[in-house]
Amino acid sequence: MSTKIRKKSLVNNSISKKLSRVSNIRPDTLKDMLEQTLQTCFQEESGQDPPIVTGCYEGNVSKANIFKERNRKGECWALYDKVLGTNEFTSIGFRGCKIAPSFMRVLDKIFEQFSLITVLILQRCSLDVNGLSLIVSTLQCIEDLNLDENFIPIQNYGLLLLNKNILKHLSLKFCKINEAGAQDLAKSLEFRDPKTQHLLSLNLSFNHINSNGAIHLAKALRTNRELESLSLIHNWIDDEGATALSEVLQKFKLNEEEFGLRLERQVLVLLKKKELMEELYIVSQENSNK
Repeated sequence: MSTKIRKKSLVNNSISKKLSRVSNIRPDTLKDMLEQTLQTCFQEESGQDPPIVTGCYEGNVSKANIFKERNRKGECWALYDKVLGTNEFTSIGFRGCKIAPSFMRVLDKIFEQFSLITVLILQRCSLDVNGLSLIVSTLQCIEDLNLDENFIPIQNYGLLLLNKNILKHLSLKFCKINEAGAQDLAKSLEFRDPKTQHLLSLNLSFNHINSNGAIHLAKALRTNRELESLSLIHNWIDDEGATALSEVLQKFKLNEEEFGLRLERQVLVLLKKKELMEELYIVSQENSNK
């Protein structure tokens, strides 16, 4: 056995021991419950066998260590929080499952049964344009979305950021995103409406984004006031793109268009305050008339 294989085995054993030391909660029971839920939902919606459940774990276990097998039917796992109770999943992940309307209906049923799920991972799920549109329609309750290893030729990943959802974290690693994909994401990241600006972190590592794509993203960051983390490691960005990104990380003067957007932002804030004051006035009037 090589040193590399021995180290990997020791790491996996360490993780298993850590996961087994969970008090007052039986992961096997949770796993059985998840398997039954998947079995019922997949039979009702698609008539197909569900993905294999690899386990149910507590807390923030590294996602890279969850998918230990490669199953033709796909894999599923879930995380739970023992503080919330024995049946409260907070994260659910799938790998190797085809995203189709029947699969999304299964997800809807899972979200209904486990209403505290806010993290959704769909890795290597043969995602296409139609599948991406289906995912967008289910983002009302998802704060953290991982779509690693899903390549969409049309590169319209910006759809994920256009709707008024609560998405805060988005990972798109190994998706072969190029300049066109970066430009599409940049358009969605630009300031429009404060109600749509919730994204805090965007992971675009291990893609094919060149300097032109980086310049598009840098332009979006000039008006985006919410994004706190942008990962671009292992892309095709040279000095020109790196310079454009570094410039927006420092103080810079607004151009005429950006100045107009800032005024628009301020007006929207004032209108929101006016709306709240009117609501408070109506409530106070109703209380005084009682």
